[in-house]
Amino acid sequence: MLGLCGREGVAFARLDGPGGDVTSLGVRRTRGVAVALGIAAVLVWIPLQAVAKSRGEVDAALEAAIHLKAIGYDRNLVQRSLSEIVVAIVYEPSSSTSVQRYTEMLGAFQRAGNITIRDLKVRFVSVPFKTPLDVELAKAKATVVYVCPGLDDSLQEILAAAAKVEAPTLAGQRSYVEKGITIGVVAKGKNPAILVNLPAARRIRADFGAAFLRLAEVVE
Repeated sequence: MLGLCGREGVAFARLDGPGGDVTSLGVRRTRGVAVALGIAAVLVWIPLQAVAKSRGEVDAALEAAIHLKAIGYDRNLVQRSLSEIVVAIVYEPSSSTSVQRYTEMLGAFQRAGNITIRDLKVRFVSVPFKTPLDVELAKAKATVVYVCPGLDDSLQEILAAAAKVEAPTLAGQRSYVEKGITIGVVAKGKNPAILVNLPAARRIRADFGAAFLRLAEVVE
C-alpha cells in the first residue's frame, strides 16, 4: 500500500507490500493520478503534465517507483539475486536521448534512498552499452536490467545478455516490451500503465502472480 506524507504540498511516496518498502520518492502534490499496483490501490500524487512528457514517457520518479514495486512481485527474485538486488541501468553514450533518460532515471532511483525488496538491499549501477554486454552485466552482478531509450539496434543483444544472468528487463517504451523487455511503464493518455511481456518473463523464470498480472496489460 502507498502512504503519502509531507509538508508544503510535497508528498513522499511509500510503497509497501510483498516487494518490501520503497520510500522517499518525492513528487509535488497538485493533481492526483491513481495507479493500481499491488493487492490494494496505490495513489501517487503528481502533476498530470509530468505523467506524459513531450517524449511520451512517464515522469522518471513515478516510473522508478512503479518499476521497483513491480519487480518485488516476482516470487523467484530472491533465488536469482542471492545477497542483494543490483539494478543495472544500460544506456547508449552516443545518444543524447539515451543519456538524458539515463540521467533522469539514475537520479530517480538514487533518490529512493536505502530501500529493500523482499528483505534484500537494492543497489544501482551504470552500464554504458558495449559488447560483449553479458560480460559487463556479470561484472556488475546485475540481477535486474533497466534499458534506456536509444538502444533499438542493440535491444536483442541486451535481451540475450540479460537472459544469460536471468535478469528481468525494465523499460519505459511500449515498443521495447513488445520486442522482449519483461516490464514496461508507459504513458497511456495522462496516466501510467504497466506492461508485462509474459513469454519474456517465463524465459528468465520470473514468477508474477495473477493478482499482479491483473493490474497490467499482458503482452503475449
